[in-house]
Amino acid sequence: MNIRDISKETGFSIDTIRYYEKMELIENVERSESGYRIFSDEDLKRFLFIKKAKKIGFTLNDIRELLTLRIETDQPCEPVHELARGKLKIVEEKLNELTRIKKVLKELIDQCSPDKSTDSCPILRVLEN
Repeated sequence: MNIRDISKETGFSIDTIRYYEKMELIENVERSESGYRIFSDEDLKRFLFIKKAKKIGFTLNDIRELLTLRIETDQPCEPVHELARGKLKIVEEKLNELTRIKKVLKELIDQCSPDKSTDSCPILRVLEN
């Protein structure tokens, strides 16, 4: 497969594909005599792995580690489990923060009347203080 084929299959832009190769998430890509990248089915699987891992919040550094662990099939799953637990903790913290922000915004909206002037707007007063 060429880079356009991989782009169509994964939804990644060509620049993103090149970047992932540069970051060594995809290794040892073959080249044609004219220098074009030739991707294998295994490369496609790696790109799809990266895409799925990104969707659930893993960083590129996390993904690099997960890809390494994926290759070492006889190793315990504990490092993968720890990465996932760490990611879950971050998601829970973000959800708590978003819940707090939602509560504050609802309270401010309830206090604000669209027909009030901006000099008496409670939202602007909170932001100014």
